Amino acid sequence: MGHVDLRCAMLSEFLILCFCGLVGFSAAAASANLYHLLTAREAAFSLEGRSFLSAFSSLLLFAVTGPAILARLVWQRRGDGPALLTVWGIAIALLWSVCSGLVVLQFAVSIGNGLA
Repeated sequence: MGHVDLRCAMLSEFLILCFCGLVGFSAAAASANLYHLLTAREAAFSLEGRSFLSAFSSLLLFAVTGPAILARLVWQRRGDGPALLTVWGIAIALLWSVCSGLVVLQFAVSIGNGLA
């Protein structure tokens, strides 16, 4: 009986991990598309402006939209180099999405607890 319970626990943890990844990538893609809508430029890994505030806001933009930017860049260049680079790029984007998803979900839970 204990062996089956362990498998169920591992499956539920894996499903939570997948859900966090989906939430994180969805938030990144929505943020990148909103940035594109507001500025008519695609989100990219580049520092805008020369002041501290503009550099800081660019870094915040990278943190939020990073998985979508990285996935887009890897997908556009998928045939240019070895397949292993594509796999690594997508893996990094997925792990970044999981981390972002954890932050977004924790923020949503905090807001929900504050409203209750």
